[in-house]
Amino acid sequence: MPRPLSPSGPRARRGFALAEVAVSLAIFAVSASILAQTYRAGHALRVQAHEEGLATTAAQNVLERMRGARFGELVARFDPDPFNDPLGPGTAHGATFDVPGLQPSEDDDDGAVGEVVLPVVDMGDAIAADFQVREDSGPAELGLPRDLNGDAVVDDGDHSDDAILVPALVRVRWQSNRGPRELEFFTAFTEYIKE
Repeated sequence: MPRPLSPSGPRARRGFALAEVAVSLAIFAVSASILAQTYRAGHALRVQAHEEGLATTAAQNVLERMRGARFGELVARFDPDPFNDPLGPGTAHGATFDVPGLQPSEDDDDGAVGEVVLPVVDMGDAIAADFQVREDSGPAELGLPRDLNGDAVVDDGDHSDDAILVPALVRVRWQSNRGPRELEFFTAFTEYIKE
């Protein structure tokens, strides 16, 4: 009469080893999946940090150029009007700038990722532009309406020649792999008057 195999025999041991292998493979698969997700998230964060570094450096460079400009020429050098540039049409920085390594946002009209926002309003018509420094209107992000010439009155005149305060915003907008991104730096320039 043949002897029945006991559960602790060689066949039972092989079944247990197969279960161990299956569990080990499942643990390995979950661990590999978590590792891959962590790597992807880390890579995306590195790309984002790199892009923000490019944007910050470009904005700070523009701000330094603005600080280096003579106060009386600041608006003319960084406004959107190329015809009022101090050294002739099209010779100044202007209101927009590119940042190598960053792509413009999908809704960007001019194709430049950087822009300088000043208290400048185009009061011209369809034929000719007439950019003016205004206290009564302009970009709300600059705190307008606001007294820019120090006479304690907010009026509707052109203060291109008598402003003693020029608020400015340097903005960088770009299309990242995680969607549209934006970085802004706000400052105000004032004329130093020596008495």
